[in-house]
Amino acid sequence: MSVRELRSACYILILALLTSACCPPAAPLPEEAVALGETLKLVYFPANGTFNLVYRGRVLLRSAHFDVLAEGRSLWGELRVEGYRVGREEWAGISWHVIRVNFTGPSIRVTQVVAVSSKGLLITYLTLAPARRMRFRMAAPLSFAMSPQVLGDVVSKEFWTLPGHYVYGLRDRMYLPLAMRLKELNASLLVASLTSELCKFWAGVRRGEDVVWLTVYSMLEDDRLEVLGGHELVLDKLLLAVGRDVVSLLEEYARLIAAFNKPVRPRRVDDFPLRYRGWISWAYYYTRINPLSFKQEVDFIYERLRPLGYRYVILDDGWERRDTSYPAAYDWVETSEAFQGGLEELIGYAHERGIRVILWVAFTAFDGNSYLVRERPEMFLQSGGSVYVDDRGRAYLNITSTAAREYIEELFRTYRQWGVDGLTFDLGTIACALPLTLRLSSSKNLTLVALTNSLYSLLDELAAKYGLTILVKGSPELPLLAKYRNILGVRISWDVTYGSVARQDLVMAFADAFLKTSFWLAHITAPDPDALITGDGFSEFSTAVWNALECEGGAVMYYGDPWQRANVRRLAVYQLYKRPAAPAPEGWWGRRPPLAWTESSIAGYRVVAVLLVNGGREEALYEVNLTQLGLEPPVVALNVVEGGAQIINETTWTVRLGPASAALLHLSELEGGVAPLLAGWDPGAVESITVEGDEVRIALAGEPGSAVVLELYVGREVLGAWFQDSALPRVNALKPPEPCYAVSGGVLTVVAPARGVLRVRLGARLASEAATPQSPLRVYLEALLIAAILSILALSAVLGGGRRGRR
Repeated sequence: MSVRELRSACYILILALLTSACCPPAAPLPEEAVALGETLKLVYFPANGTFNLVYRGRVLLRSAHFDVLAEGRSLWGELRVEGYRVGREEWAGISWHVIRVNFTGPSIRVTQVVAVSSKGLLITYLTLAPARRMRFRMAAPLSFAMSPQVLGDVVSKEFWTLPGHYVYGLRDRMYLPLAMRLKELNASLLVASLTSELCKFWAGVRRGEDVVWLTVYSMLEDDRLEVLGGHELVLDKLLLAVGRDVVSLLEEYARLIAAFNKPVRPRRVDDFPLRYRGWISWAYYYTRINPLSFKQEVDFIYERLRPLGYRYVILDDGWERRDTSYPAAYDWVETSEAFQGGLEELIGYAHERGIRVILWVAFTAFDGNSYLVRERPEMFLQSGGSVYVDDRGRAYLNITSTAAREYIEELFRTYRQWGVDGLTFDLGTIACALPLTLRLSSSKNLTLVALTNSLYSLLDELAAKYGLTILVKGSPELPLLAKYRNILGVRISWDVTYGSVARQDLVMAFADAFLKTSFWLAHITAPDPDALITGDGFSEFSTAVWNALECEGGAVMYYGDPWQRANVRRLAVYQLYKRPAAPAPEGWWGRRPPLAWTESSIAGYRVVAVLLVNGGREEALYEVNLTQLGLEPPVVALNVVEGGAQIINETTWTVRLGPASAALLHLSELEGGVAPLLAGWDPGAVESITVEGDEVRIALAGEPGSAVVLELYVGREVLGAWFQDSALPRVNALKPPEPCYAVSGGVLTVVAPARGVLRVRLGARLASEAATPQSPLRVYLEALLIAAILSILALSAVLGGGRRGRR
């Protein structure tokens, strides 16, 4: 066990002992108890400063209270309630019952605020006001007891809230957001940070015979806060949300984050990564990328993918000189041996072809042998009177210093002069905060989250000033992301590469992280699932899952295949939905949500996208209820990735999936004999679809120079297709973006310029259309019935023959 882990365990043990000693089980309701709220009721006991939380008549949290560790001791046992005030207040457009309780102790006043709303929400936070200078090393705004019989599934996050994956089961230490299924109450409980100016929240758990104590801490072991006498420090707000549907709770959580964390400054950067797709070098080349490979990838995008919405490249790790180890670089300006000619010519090469360039950086870590360490030591973290260099030879910027912030601006200015369009910041950029919290002693309020805020605020400011689009690959807390609008998106998973997609367990973990997070994170910032791989590993699975995350509000989507292995058809058939696919509420709790859905609109036709995921080793059957999706038969279903469509005539449709597979299905009601099923890449490009006799007329109003891939169910022979009165060739296999069309099973697929008029001439109705296909379940049942009848007839014949023989 490391020293840090040992210190962490000691803190938890000390607070756990204090909690158990100071907080006996709640006594019967005294006369002076204060009850607030209705659906979610807060019963506060001013006599001892604890409260119970009651949901639909059942006690959910018992003996809830707070604690603060100051000057090495717990304050809870020394504090006394001085008074309280109750009222109604409106926050974020919601009416709240609020109680403010004042506690006094030796040289300190603590104010606890607890608020509940009729929407099943609770917010609590603390204000610390010492009479003299006081240091705080741990704060727990909420500690409570729960019955173990109530607890069902428990899902939490890894240390890095993003890009970390999900962790399952009740553990001694869990990071927020934390979701718990309350099996006896048929409800879900979400515990999450609502603001993140200073604090990273985590939960410590202690188990008893008939009780589970859960304490939510708002500081890490290496964090420290110092408040001068006569001053106040308001700690971050903690949210509890209770309801039957965890998916709705997460969406409400995202809405509250946006309401409580206003942007520091307006967005001034170009949001092209949200409007277009791109390519990243890391997924295949890693650090082996070189100028020749870079130009080949740019040429491929220009010739094959640019009309389909692919307009940028991410030049990842490998361009910079590095003498030590990741994530350091020599000075974040000098290039590697592979790029000895610099980057300006390559960036110009991409720009000539309409392709923008985003550069990977992590410029808070430097090689310890850099000239900057010698010539500008005031920029760096110091130790013992000299620049601190770790055991891997890396020096770290002291981002609290003026000199370091000036150098960061120098880098922004340099990259802008090179022609760089955007920067993507590695998680290693934030990792500098860890040595800083350990070694900077002069700062009064020094926490991981405070340092991250300081860094992200600077990046947001410089991005707006120099017009450089910003993406980040991590965050210790979610709410801070809402404040920096020039940071467009954040990674939601660990690295997706040609190596990782070869492993089924990692691919399934990626899908789990994407589907549990993207649908609600999109309300705060754009989710970035990392590279889509179409040429290796679980490529069909990946294409289905990644495509289901596209949305009109913005998702950061790029592929990672080298040009020789990229599957252009799979890269072409994607559509922008109204939001990323959201899991069915019950399925969210599984390690891979089995069903998620979203929707889009094509020329006024509603298209529902259903993603089915089978992460198991055996085949699985999935039932899709059309009524629950707001659809009425007959409905046409298209398999987006594999192709093929069928008509569904019943409200329940059964789909069979093979092991470790996924299917993205587009469902559209059949109206007037046609049903639009896909319009990639921009569904808004299809302005109208008109059917007049034997002709379908499609008006396209997309971006000039772009192409549209349109899939339309017609159920008839196709005699020809014309764009602006020029005949399109009929082909067996599409080669986007070349204008052409193909027909299979009544589905017309057209690739055409995105602006103009498309006409399709129809012939006789297909025989398969006259005899409409039934659902797989119905076919299966009918087959069983026919087999049973034949068996009965065969048995009757045998018995009859036997009787005739005896005669």
